[in-house]
Amino acid sequence: MTAETSISSTLDPAMPALDHAMDPAVAGPALKRALGESKSRWAGAVLNRVRLLRHKPGRRALVEYELSMDGLSGAETLTLLGKIRAKGLDRKTPALMGELARNGFAADSADGVSIPEVMGEIPELQMWLQRKVPGVPLTNWLAGADGFNIARRVAEAAHKIHRANVPATRRHTVDDELRILQERLELLMRQRPEWRARLESVLARCRIQCDPLRTRPTCGVHRDFYPAQILADGGRLWILDFDLYCESDPALDVGNFLGHITEQSLRETGTPDALKQVEETLLEHYLSQARSFSHYAVATYHTLTLVRHISISTQFPERQHTTELLLELCEARLG
Repeated sequence: MTAETSISSTLDPAMPALDHAMDPAVAGPALKRALGESKSRWAGAVLNRVRLLRHKPGRRALVEYELSMDGLSGAETLTLLGKIRAKGLDRKTPALMGELARNGFAADSADGVSIPEVMGEIPELQMWLQRKVPGVPLTNWLAGADGFNIARRVAEAAHKIHRANVPATRRHTVDDELRILQERLELLMRQRPEWRARLESVLARCRIQCDPLRTRPTCGVHRDFYPAQILADGGRLWILDFDLYCESDPALDVGNFLGHITEQSLRETGTPDALKQVEETLLEHYLSQARSFSHYAVATYHTLTLVRHISISTQFPERQHTTELLLELCEARLG
């Protein structure tokens, strides 16, 4: 069977490997080698389809490969995601995911909180591979009838990451968070000079609120923990994208997730409180497991996430109606 590709070429001078990764004649044999080296039973599979899912020029790309083979019960299919990075093959993230899988996050984990399986690497394409997992992003579930149960499951997933004791290779401090906010808000000030004084005041009050967080305990955290990064597949949750995993304050993950719920509520309903009970359920369930946790730290990271979303909202036409609403909300939260 001849594999089909959704595009003929993707020219990216900073990432020449992407053209080869999109070429079935190159990618097919490379995938066979990678799966063979990882001792996968799929080493003999045939490549049927190649699709470019995401591409940030000069930075990274995500390619989907659909493979098939004849199994004992008929034709079987496997979908892989290939992650390419312009600055070179990322070996740290798949190594981390392998360590997490050995520490309770395997695909068949008894508690139903898992991560996708790493399926090998293709160094010449600057790519590592993971199995594509099924499921629906939690963004679609939080406002539904099962929102409270999902919130409790998210709290358990966050606590599981934080207690896994898997070492991180980098640290992320509250000063790093403030630096990111400053960069984003300074860019927005140039776009909306009439808001300069308000945005400078928000940033100054964020710095004051963050002062007590510098002595907080740390552990391994996801650092990009929000609803679209978790898929619900029946009774199983799949946690995606550990690229930013680091040593940091666990309140960052919880506050970040809560901030995304508030932003979703504001964007979809016009009020930040429509999903307030879902937020409270998540927080209470997390605190019931991590009893020494700080409400103040979670609330502060919750606010920092919303401040970051002031800038993010300007990048998407469907979110621009929330920009000033987010600014007003952050001003109210910061007092």
